[in-house]
Amino acid sequence: MQPKEKKQIYRKQQNSIETPENLKNLFGGQLDEENRWIEMSKMIPWEEYEEEYAKNFTENPLFEI
Repeated sequence: MQPKEKKQIYRKQQNSIETPENLKNLFGGQLDEENRWIEMSKMIPWEEYEEEYAKNFTENPLFEI
């Protein structure tokens, strides 16, 4: 029996933040740039939040997937 391969639960990717311009909704349209949620999303420093989020994960997960 071969040992199970450990899989990483979270991996930060370069430029992983999607911008509203790049998103396509499920109905094939584009998001409205003047939508208040889109406007607010542009003010959030997503990269900083991702750094904090990534700290919740370790190299050695408690369980294997």
